[in-house]
Amino acid sequence: MLLNREFLNAVEFRNIEKGLAEILDLWKNGKFHISQEQEDCHAAIEQYLTEKYGSAGQKIHTGRSRNDQSLVMIRLYEIAQLKNITKLCKELVETWSKWIKKNGKTPMPGYTHMQKAMPTTVGAWQESYKNALEDAGGLVEAVIELLDQSPLGSGSGYGIPLDIDRKATAHELGFKKVQSNPIYCQLSRGLFEAQTLNAAVFIMTALSRWASDLLLFTTSEFGYFSLSAEFCTGSSIMPQKKNYDVFEIMRANLTVVQAAQFEVQQISGRLYSGYHRDLQLVKPPLVRGISVTLDTLETALVLAPQLQLNKEKLAASMTSELFATTKVYSNVKKGVAFRTAYDNVKRSIKRN
Repeated sequence: MLLNREFLNAVEFRNIEKGLAEILDLWKNGKFHISQEQEDCHAAIEQYLTEKYGSAGQKIHTGRSRNDQSLVMIRLYEIAQLKNITKLCKELVETWSKWIKKNGKTPMPGYTHMQKAMPTTVGAWQESYKNALEDAGGLVEAVIELLDQSPLGSGSGYGIPLDIDRKATAHELGFKKVQSNPIYCQLSRGLFEAQTLNAAVFIMTALSRWASDLLLFTTSEFGYFSLSAEFCTGSSIMPQKKNYDVFEIMRANLTVVQAAQFEVQQISGRLYSGYHRDLQLVKPPLVRGISVTLDTLETALVLAPQLQLNKEKLAASMTSELFATTKVYSNVKKGVAFRTAYDNVKRSIKRN
């Protein structure tokens, strides 16, 4: 863009391209370092190019600020990681679909208030979580659509007084459009990160509840499901223990991601318009929340196909009270008023 707008000549452009390739190679080999005096990567890159290629290096900051450059980097990171999350969600949905096809017809009690309620199937139970992740895909896509706008050229929040081509840089970076209002570019910092983590919280809530179910249903009192010993831990003093604590970590990870989202919202939500260095502190919770979400999805992908059914325990759990509502509606189909049918079944249960 700078070349096309004649802020750089052809020789300067070639030298900068060459220098940036050198920096990338040095970085990949662990040899590009940022000193205390340089403060950040922006200054380190500019200094390297200036020392090797003279005034061309001094021109690379034309038309941008550290603020909009950081926004670009964060935004590209968020989009890339949300696409990774989407990929893992789709893989988990496919894994659950195969598991349901294999095991889904097995009867299972349904629960309300932690008490037996009505009959269901293992497939219906597992499909509820599959559906949640399918819906999460739409939410993630909506957040990616929100993020898909380039802030480059907004400068420190009030635009650049030069004839730059923001559409061209947006296209080069792979963004769908330009985020036109420069003040909004700064205002969106924190807002967009919070929405990224909001999508992650939706996914983590589903995974946390799946883990909670399995912690209950793998207890000796229930014993509906099990995992082989390689996925469990033991005790330092109780030789009989088989702990499903991988699900405990999955369950707790929801709180970690929720805390990251809360941290981002609290830091960014109390600010005035314009840039504030408070926003620097948004990066760690953003990265932490995304990382934990990716790790949890990868763990679920390993565990999901290994979940084994205890069909004897499941069959034994299908006790008569589960079918009380079925009896009510059987009588309704015969023309009995619902409340009458309900009371009749309730009285028969009390007699028994």
